[in-house]
This record gives sequence, C-alpha cells and structure tokens, in this order.
Amino acid sequence: MKLWRNWMGAALLAALVLSLAGCGSSGGAGASPGPESSNQAGGSVTANEDYFIWQGNTITGLSESGLQQEELVVPARCEEIGDYAFTRSQSLRRVSFESDQDIQLGSAFQGVSTVESITLPAQLTSLADCTFSLCSALKSIDIPAGVTEIQEDGFEFCEALEEVNFLGDHITAIPEGAFNGCTSLTSINLPDSITFIGPQAFQNCESLTSITLPEGLKTLGSIAFTGCNLTQMVIPAGMELEVYDPETLPFYKCTHDDGMTVYVTEGSWADEHFNELWGFTSMTKAYSAD
Repeated sequence: MKLWRNWMGAALLAALVLSLAGCGSSGGAGASPGPESSNQAGGSVTANEDYFIWQGNTITGLSESGLQQEELVVPARCEEIGDYAFTRSQSLRRVSFESDQDIQLGSAFQGVSTVESITLPAQLTSLADCTFSLCSALKSIDIPAGVTEIQEDGFEFCEALEEVNFLGDHITAIPEGAFNGCTSLTSINLPDSITFIGPQAFQNCESLTSITLPEGLKTLGSIAFTGCNLTQMVIPAGMELEVYDPETLPFYKCTHDDGMTVYVTEGSWADEHFNELWGFTSMTKAYSAD
C-alpha cells in the first residue's frame, strides 16, 4: 500500500468537513443559480448546466444548487471532468451522461461516499487514477466496451461494490490497487484481452470467492489476490505467464478457510507450473473437463 493513498483519503475527509462548515458559494466562474431540482413532471431527470461549475467545456465542480441534487445528468457540452469535481457533494446518488461521446474523467468522483449508481458514456475509452476511489456506496459498474485503460486505484475502497461488468474486450491491464479494498465484490468478468494484473489489484476483496483468470494474462503482480476468500479459480488452457515471481506471493492468503480448487487443463502451462504459484497446502489442483 502506497503512503500517498492513506494521505489522500485523510485529505479528502478533511476537505469534505471544511466544505460542510463554510462553503457558501459555487467558487467558480460560469456557475449560476438554477432550479432546486431537475425532476420533470414525469419523474425523469434532464441535464442542467447550472448545476455545474465550468471552465470552458470542462466541469471543475458543482454549484450550490448542484450540490443539493441526488441525481445529475452531465450535459453533452462537457468534454472533461476535472479532479475532485464532485467530491463536495453529500447528496449525490445517481449520475449519468447526456451524450455517449468519449469524455476525459479525472479523479472526478473520488470520495463521493453517497453515489450508488453511475452510468458511463458508451464511447468512453479510459478511466484515470482514483476516478471512483472511496465511492463507498457504489454498488455496481458497467465498463463500456471501448475502454482500453483503467489507471491505478480506479475503484480502490469502493466497499459496497458488488459487481463489475466489462462490456468489451479492449482493456489490457488491471493496474496496481485497481479494486483494492472492494470488500463486497462478488462478481467480475476479466476479458481475455487482459495481459497484466498489477500488485494489490484485488487485495482484500474478501467477498470474492470465484474467479477465472484471463487467457491472455502474461504478467502477475505481487499479492494481487491476497485477502480474498477464493474457493475456486479457473486457469484457461492458453494462459502462459511470462513475468511472475513466486516469492512475491500473488496468491498468498487468498483462499477460503476450507481451501481452494484450482482448475487447469492437463498438459497446459498452468498444469506444469502449478507448484510454483498455487502449491500452497490450501490449494488443490483439478483438471478441467475440456
């Protein structure tokens, strides 16, 4: 665990406390008071530019009326959302986007502890460092098909996150700390396009009991799955690691108390190297039916 993660969590908490105590204005050019709610007669929610603080076509924060909203639709005008743009919100529960076009997301939602649902633009291509870290109420997320990159700590400490669904197969890496501390995570489908799983990527995902590794996986980082409660791991026949170090213990203390069954294909790379990576007393090798 990097020291700056702990520092950043403390800094965010301090910022939230200060904002509640004394932030009385939107603090940015381009914001103007808007109606108290964007709810229409039929209960739908529409985009309202007055809920956001703008610098050109970049959202840098929420206006005072925006801070009161439980649901926000990011206007199609927006090309980028800056770091911590939504962090001051204590009301926000749902976020969606008016446009499906690609957008640059900084650490926009970091520390928004109330948000439960975020629908990302269909043409999104990347997620920045810590985009959703500390979103402790977020329950599930669909990663659009065009996303090729998730940067470090993208979903770190999303304690309520139960399901992650990759809608495409263009992503190539799960970086360091990406899902670290997602203690409620029970389901994640890892596309076979993934070649790299970084250190601590799934550390302390204590509700994760089953996982299938990507067939294209080449590099596996240290303590990547430490703190999980895996009872089953499936290793595709074509998976062949090129960069790994058994001494970094990528699967150290990753099993349920009753142990874990690792399914491999007879004669595969995983079969031949089983004792190097999975040869703990709590792990049992079994051959897949295919």
